[in-house]
Amino acid sequence: MRLRLLDRDSLQEIGQSIRRNRRRSIATAFGVFWGLFMLVILLSISRGFENGIARELLGVSPRAIAAWSGSTSKPYKGFKAGRYIGFRVEDAEQLAERIPEIQAVAYHNYSRQRRNKSATFGIKRSNATVVGINAGFFDVHRVQLIHGRLMSQADIQEERKVCILGNETAEELFGKELSQGIGKSIQLNNRYYTVIGIVRPVSQMINIGTWVPESAYIPFGLMNKAEGLRGRINSIAVDLYPSVHPRDVQGRIKAFLQERHHIAPEDNEALEIFMVEEMLALFESILLGINILVWIVGIGTLLTAVVGVSNIMLVTVRERTQEIGVRRAIGAKPLDIIVQILSESVFLTFISGLIGIILGVALMSLIVEASGLNDSASSRGDGLPFYNPTINPAILLISLLIVILGGLLAGALPASRALDIKAIDAIREE
Repeated sequence: MRLRLLDRDSLQEIGQSIRRNRRRSIATAFGVFWGLFMLVILLSISRGFENGIARELLGVSPRAIAAWSGSTSKPYKGFKAGRYIGFRVEDAEQLAERIPEIQAVAYHNYSRQRRNKSATFGIKRSNATVVGINAGFFDVHRVQLIHGRLMSQADIQEERKVCILGNETAEELFGKELSQGIGKSIQLNNRYYTVIGIVRPVSQMINIGTWVPESAYIPFGLMNKAEGLRGRINSIAVDLYPSVHPRDVQGRIKAFLQERHHIAPEDNEALEIFMVEEMLALFESILLGINILVWIVGIGTLLTAVVGVSNIMLVTVRERTQEIGVRRAIGAKPLDIIVQILSESVFLTFISGLIGIILGVALMSLIVEASGLNDSASSRGDGLPFYNPTINPAILLISLLIVILGGLLAGALPASRALDIKAIDAIREE
């Protein structure tokens, strides 16, 4: 036996059946179309948020751990509560020596001379935040180098009078052509420095250090001497080797700092430890929830459409009772009847679903192209993290397969009803 599925004759029969029930067929097809169209839109939006968050996380190492100090809330070893704990350079250096899993340590402090127009170049001025940093600062706090270079170990150790500017500070001083600032001498809090690099943030929303666009970075030793900081630093951040799990090291970092500064182990106010891994886990949970919600809404919409297809096919079978009876009487096998009914159901859902996918992808492509959401060089920091909402083709294929499966399910009940029709009863029916 040779089974002909969707050959020319079958397609003609399907077309005739759809034309006989034009309004109902269009209404049913629209339900499938709309379900796939909305599923594509929702999946694109979900993908855009996923890509946006992933892009933001490039600005920090997933293994980074940061520590901030505060005031003690409990007395300990003869020290009263309310004692302020201030970190120093020695804390960061000894921490790196004590814990071999640390591959880079960063520390910084802000200039105490915070005033308007702290950075000047000729007649141009900028409200830059002057930050003293160590050699490992940009190993932990990642930035995108636009022009020039980052500070070297020699720049820091020899305390060279060089600086790195954030992109907004550089633009205020040198205009749109930021490269013109490289090699120029500028004033930061009335002291001269040579610009060696211009940077911008990789992440626009996630920040565990300084706000890069409005900063001016100088060697920590220069700031320490010029402003009498006596080695005080604002915070400590470390990056671990790739094979190290942050949770295995977090407790040792906290214990070391507590012991060094005589902090009670149960005092949670004097010391704050933050792991980027925790933030990653939070984002992953949010994304998982969004994806689950999208699929629930999309599949629910498709199921509603499938029920509509099943109903229209039941009506079609009822109206074609005599035709089915005649075909049974002249020798049509049950499988031929099943194939015909299922073919009509699958054809209706497949074509309408395919149109929904094509229009959904086309609409999102136009939106992406018009808004520049796929621009890898974009550095906008406003709004939610949303970038390149392009759906994986495999997801589109899975969606289309779901529609085809839905078409088969939609035709299953009408096909079984068609098989229940007896030839003699169908021929007698008027």
